[in-house]
Amino acid sequence: YIKQQNPKIEVKCGDLFEQYDIHDQYDAVVSRWVVPHFVEWRNLIKSWSKIIKPGGFIIFDMPNREHIELFDENSKSELSNYIGYNHAKSSNETGFYASANEKELLELAQTTNLKLVSRRPHGIWKSNLKIASLMGGVAFKEFIDRMNKTGDDDTNFDIIKKIEIAASSNLEVEDFHGSIVIFQKAI
Repeated sequence: YIKQQNPKIEVKCGDLFEQYDIHDQYDAVVSRWVVPHFVEWRNLIKSWSKIIKPGGFIIFDMPNREHIELFDENSKSELSNYIGYNHAKSSNETGFYASANEKELLELAQTTNLKLVSRRPHGIWKSNLKIASLMGGVAFKEFIDRMNKTGDDDTNFDIIKKIEIAASSNLEVEDFHGSIVIFQKAI
């Protein structure tokens, strides 16, 4: 499907951590909601930093630790029933889901010859612990189910996205479940 949309895009399948002796070859690595599933997510980014060209980008989603740390372990565990992610699990447990804060991302950038270009918050609705906590888990789940049905209608989905984009400029990182992180390799 991607090739049909843009024949210039090259899709590679393989081990995400493996180098394959490819260095400085790609303009960008784009990953949507894959990185947080790995305990060793920092090593994944380090691996990708080797295959992008100087000036190239790594773009990925990452839950905001600032958002998650607003809640105690019991609340995170309870709310996980409604948001789909259990941030109370430790890295050695099944179902672990990573998160990062600004400091961690900047430290990673320094060790990988990358620059943190942008961290755009998103996820004010579906996985937001604050909203789930305020509404109560069951009411939040019902709200999300209704939003998902609304999302089937492109017009309604566009309206929801526009609201989120407008809100993102007026809220703090901790108000959002995640961010789209953009690193750029030094030239």
